[in-house]
Amino acid sequence: MNAVLKYELEKLEHVITNELLAVREQGVHITLDQLESCKNILRDETDRIKKKFVHEIYAFEDERHLERHIQLHQQELIRLMDQLAKVMDSTNDDQYYHELHRLACTAVEELLTFIERHFTKYFDQDTKAPESYITLAGSDIVKTYGELQDHLTQLKADALLIDLVLYPMKKFIETIPTGQITYRKIIYMKEIQKEIQRIITFRKDENSIDDSLRAELLYLNYNTIKYFRYYTNYVVAQLETVDSSSGRIERLSYFLKMVNQTQVKPGVGYNRTIHSLKEQLAEWIAEEVFYLEKMHKLNEKNAAGTALAEDFKLKTEMSVSQLAYLLRVFIETKFINNKNVSDLIRFFSRFFQTKRLESISYESFRVRYYNTEDGTKRSVRNMLLLMVDYINKN
Repeated sequence: MNAVLKYELEKLEHVITNELLAVREQGVHITLDQLESCKNILRDETDRIKKKFVHEIYAFEDERHLERHIQLHQQELIRLMDQLAKVMDSTNDDQYYHELHRLACTAVEELLTFIERHFTKYFDQDTKAPESYITLAGSDIVKTYGELQDHLTQLKADALLIDLVLYPMKKFIETIPTGQITYRKIIYMKEIQKEIQRIITFRKDENSIDDSLRAELLYLNYNTIKYFRYYTNYVVAQLETVDSSSGRIERLSYFLKMVNQTQVKPGVGYNRTIHSLKEQLAEWIAEEVFYLEKMHKLNEKNAAGTALAEDFKLKTEMSVSQLAYLLRVFIETKFINNKNVSDLIRFFSRFFQTKRLESISYESFRVRYYNTEDGTKRSVRNMLLLMVDYINKN
């Protein structure tokens, strides 16, 4: 049989409404007997309600009904806390009034904390937090926001990334006057604050501060549209340093592996109503890989009809040393813009033959590329001057 659930806060509300509010509105003082009587009621009711809730969780079978029951009391306790915050009168010199107000605040907050800790499964994090919670969290954020911003700037973190990572704290500060801040927003804001402080305190390498921040925002499921755009733009920028389509596919596959293997903190997220940042990024990167692979295969198919013979090579009268130095000149003068020198050495050693060698080994070419004799430099210079002379005559 299910237990019959009933509203448990009637006596607490009676003390707050008929003692504190009534006394304040009527302008009369609270007597010592009233204070002692209310003090006993608050203490006894707090203990009784705690025991009642613990009993109900074992006695009641309908979990959804129990969840609604817990959340009803949660919302009413928040309402009472906000009500008590509004009736606090610092100009009132009635010491018994202030003592009763303090005891009432303590009782209500104690019950709300009890529900939050022992009925976490049913506690509604998306409901508005009490004004006192918001004020306390807000004062801490206002104090540390500028400090964190200065630290990240001193560590030469990317300016745009600093703005993005501090946005939840900035948004929280802007929203404090409205009082419409949920438990979830407070929890998430504190997580961001704690993790930024940890990164700043325990950083191992100043050059890795951006990488640490990006990894942490992925861990905390910072699934805002602005950050999604930032991260995808960051990935695109990394691809611009790669020349070949196969190299870009390889780089994207690495990002996909990194994102898929990243752990996400359970139950945490900036916006719990949409897909996680990890899911969004993994899907976007996978689509990019699919597109590049498709285009790569299409280009290979189009090139097949005009493919060169497998043994085709460019013949030159130059020596291996001269050819290697010429390649170095082309790279350092930006005539060739490929970034990967190893790929270029591999290409030249494969598709060129000198007057003495039909096949050039990669290692031989690489050694001569990085170690050039003065005689080789003079001979290449003379060859280039001959080319210039030819152009001048024609």
